[in-house]
Amino acid sequence: ETAATMRESVLPLVMTTLLNPYPRVRQYTAEQLYVKIEEDGAKLFGSQASLEDATQLLLNVVWHDEFDHQGHIAKARNQIADLLGVALSEEARQLTFGTTASRTVLNDE
Repeated sequence: ETAATMRESVLPLVMTTLLNPYPRVRQYTAEQLYVKIEEDGAKLFGSQASLEDATQLLLNVVWHDEFDHQGHIAKARNQIADLLGVALSEEARQLTFGTTASRTVLNDE
Protein backbone atom coordinates (compact mmCIF):
# COMPACT_ATOMS: atom_id res chain seq x y z
CA GLU A 1 0.00 0.00 0.00
CA THR A 2 2.81 2.42 0.82
CA ALA A 3 4.51 1.82 -2.53
CA ALA A 4 1.24 2.28 -4.43
CA THR A 5 0.46 5.50 -2.54
CA MET A 6 3.97 6.76 -3.21
CA ARG A 7 3.75 5.97 -6.95
CA GLU A 8 0.25 7.37 -7.40
CA SER A 9 0.25 10.41 -5.09
CA VAL A 10 3.71 11.57 -4.14
CA LEU A 11 5.96 10.71 -7.07
CA PRO A 12 3.89 12.49 -9.76
CA LEU A 13 4.36 15.71 -7.78
CA VAL A 14 8.07 14.97 -7.39
CA MET A 15 8.33 14.39 -11.15
CA THR A 16 6.68 17.77 -11.77
CA THR A 17 9.06 19.43 -9.33
CA LEU A 18 12.07 17.97 -11.17
CA LEU A 19 11.07 20.34 -14.01
CA ASN A 20 10.55 23.36 -11.78
CA PRO A 21 11.73 26.60 -13.45
CA TYR A 22 14.02 27.30 -10.48
CA PRO A 23 17.35 25.42 -10.62
CA ARG A 24 17.76 25.14 -6.84
CA VAL A 25 14.32 23.55 -6.50
CA ARG A 26 15.18 20.96 -9.16
CA GLN A 27 18.53 20.21 -7.51
CA TYR A 28 17.02 19.87 -4.03
CA THR A 29 14.21 17.64 -5.32
CA ALA A 30 16.70 15.35 -7.08
CA GLU A 31 18.83 15.13 -3.93
CA GLN A 32 15.86 14.29 -1.71
CA LEU A 33 14.54 11.68 -4.16
CA TYR A 34 18.00 10.12 -4.26
CA VAL A 35 18.10 9.93 -0.45
CA LYS A 36 14.60 8.39 -0.30
CA ILE A 37 15.52 5.76 -2.88
CA GLU A 38 18.73 4.92 -1.01
CA GLU A 39 16.87 4.63 2.31
CA ASP A 40 13.64 2.89 1.28
CA GLY A 41 13.99 1.99 -2.38
CA ALA A 42 13.94 -1.76 -1.91
CA LYS A 43 10.70 -1.55 0.09
CA LEU A 44 8.98 0.93 -2.21
CA PHE A 45 10.08 -0.29 -5.63
CA GLY A 46 10.72 -3.78 -6.90
CA SER A 47 13.60 -3.92 -9.34
CA GLN A 48 17.07 -3.28 -7.93
CA ALA A 49 18.40 -2.64 -11.45
CA SER A 50 15.76 0.05 -12.01
CA LEU A 51 16.66 1.68 -8.71
CA GLU A 52 20.34 1.74 -9.62
CA ASP A 53 19.56 3.27 -13.01
CA ALA A 54 17.31 5.89 -11.40
CA THR A 55 19.92 6.83 -8.80
CA GLN A 56 22.59 7.12 -11.50
CA LEU A 57 20.37 9.54 -13.43
CA LEU A 58 19.67 11.53 -10.26
CA LEU A 59 23.40 11.78 -9.59
CA ASN A 60 24.62 12.47 -13.14
CA VAL A 61 22.11 15.01 -14.45
CA VAL A 62 22.97 18.68 -13.83
CA TRP A 63 19.61 19.54 -12.29
CA HIS A 64 20.68 23.10 -11.44
CA ASP A 65 21.54 23.96 -15.05
CA GLU A 66 19.99 27.33 -15.94
CA PHE A 67 19.20 26.33 -19.52
CA ASP A 68 18.43 22.91 -20.92
CA HIS A 69 18.45 23.57 -24.64
CA GLN A 70 18.97 19.90 -25.49
CA GLY A 71 16.18 18.72 -23.20
CA HIS A 72 18.45 16.46 -21.12
CA ILE A 73 16.72 17.30 -17.85
CA ALA A 74 13.25 16.54 -19.20
CA LYS A 75 14.45 13.30 -20.81
CA ALA A 76 16.12 12.21 -17.58
CA ARG A 77 12.98 13.04 -15.60
CA ASN A 78 10.91 10.90 -18.00
CA GLN A 79 13.38 8.02 -17.69
CA ILE A 80 13.30 8.23 -13.89
CA ALA A 81 9.50 8.17 -13.95
CA ASP A 82 9.56 5.06 -16.15
CA LEU A 83 12.14 3.32 -13.95
CA LEU A 84 10.13 4.03 -10.79
CA GLY A 85 6.79 3.09 -12.34
CA VAL A 86 5.32 6.59 -12.27
CA ALA A 87 2.65 7.16 -14.89
CA LEU A 88 3.11 10.42 -16.82
CA SER A 89 0.68 11.68 -19.42
CA GLU A 90 1.97 12.39 -22.92
CA GLU A 91 1.44 16.08 -22.21
CA ALA A 92 3.58 15.84 -19.08
CA ARG A 93 6.30 13.98 -21.01
CA GLN A 94 6.53 16.83 -23.52
CA LEU A 95 7.09 19.54 -20.89
CA THR A 96 10.42 21.18 -20.31
CA PHE A 97 11.19 23.49 -17.44
CA GLY A 98 10.61 27.19 -17.78
CA THR A 99 7.81 26.85 -20.32
CA THR A 100 4.38 28.34 -19.81
CA ALA A 101 2.90 24.85 -19.77
CA SER A 102 5.15 23.67 -16.94
CA ARG A 103 4.30 26.77 -14.90
CA THR A 104 0.61 26.09 -15.52
CA VAL A 105 1.00 22.49 -14.37
CA LEU A 106 2.84 23.63 -11.24
CA ASN A 107 0.19 26.22 -10.43
CA ASP A 108 -2.67 23.77 -10.99
CA GLU A 109 -1.29 21.12 -8.68
